[in-house]
Amino acid sequence: MHPIIWAQVKRVRDATDLFECSGFRSSGWDAGADAPAAQASRLTVAVRVCGRTAFNCIVAFDAADVTFPPDLIVQGAGGFCPDLGSIKPLVEWRAQDDRSLLQALVAVRLMFIADQRRRMAECPVERIVFDVSCLSHVYDLELLVEMGDDDHKLVCHFYLPLAYEEFFSDTDDQEPAGKAILHVALTANAITNKIEATSRELLTPPRLLPDSTIRLPALGLDTLILDYVEQVQDVLARSRNARFNSLASREMLVKCFLTEFQQFIVEYDSVDFTYLSLFISIVSPVPNKSTPNVTAAALVNITIPKSFPDAPPAIMLVSPVVFKSPDSHVPESREWRVAFTRNTIIEDYVEFVKNNIVAQIAQFHGTVTPKLK
Repeated sequence: MHPIIWAQVKRVRDATDLFECSGFRSSGWDAGADAPAAQASRLTVAVRVCGRTAFNCIVAFDAADVTFPPDLIVQGAGGFCPDLGSIKPLVEWRAQDDRSLLQALVAVRLMFIADQRRRMAECPVERIVFDVSCLSHVYDLELLVEMGDDDHKLVCHFYLPLAYEEFFSDTDDQEPAGKAILHVALTANAITNKIEATSRELLTPPRLLPDSTIRLPALGLDTLILDYVEQVQDVLARSRNARFNSLASREMLVKCFLTEFQQFIVEYDSVDFTYLSLFISIVSPVPNKSTPNVTAAALVNITIPKSFPDAPPAIMLVSPVVFKSPDSHVPESREWRVAFTRNTIIEDYVEFVKNNIVAQIAQFHGTVTPKLK
């Protein structure tokens, strides 16, 4: 593939949420098998709308003059035929600008979405017509009409972007993740002109995958999508506040442990504050010896769930020297259950752990040391 063509294609290929490139071929229309990349000047681009392939677009460059704008041939778009003469990136084609093909395909995609809006606006189902008119102000709204399992049924997909202010620990800059997508599908009967079924799912960033951790309200057959969007935004706001409060509570708990057990800290999570580990040795003085005997020791691993303070921390005592069996590499361990409720004061909880940890380690040591004999 010519470097100019490849630079254009690479831009399209990288836009994986919008397009999928395949079927690289040589310029001859009778070419059957896929051509080597070095010889290819044609390809098929699957155009995605509402999370699925809506149609294909064959992109054919002129192998004799790669600076000439490519032909775009739309297939499987249900009668949609774009006005290529109105697509500025094609009319004013700049081969050296590697964004030109991407911009042209984005323009075709937007034309298709506008055509889907027109189809929905002319739909005999009044509810769908009203929903589309109510959502005309939504920026980046995606629409797609598909035939249902029966010939007289159609499925109308709505892809609605929602503000999503959640933060992710795997991003270095800790910036808001961006937009979530509310996907609503209405199945209508073209004979009765009634909505027969609804479905909805929330796709959250950064990968825009379905999020099962957020419980969406039910979407009734008579519920307008605009009203439903407000309900979902309320759910997201409550979820965001709960997660923020949980993070603040986890941070407070970890910092209390850091203060009270400063010299015993092995490691801790300084981003999400979901765990910390202590190493505590119990020593007893020995007459005429400058070095005391270590009578018991344990790793104290404290795991704090993301749902804290609704769910309690888990404290696990782990032996540094005793294993499950002579051939095992898994150390002996025991959970120490400390009562905790949402109303428990964090400082009181840490103080209780501090006052009782020595006794717990001594008891744990007594149960595992016989295995050394």
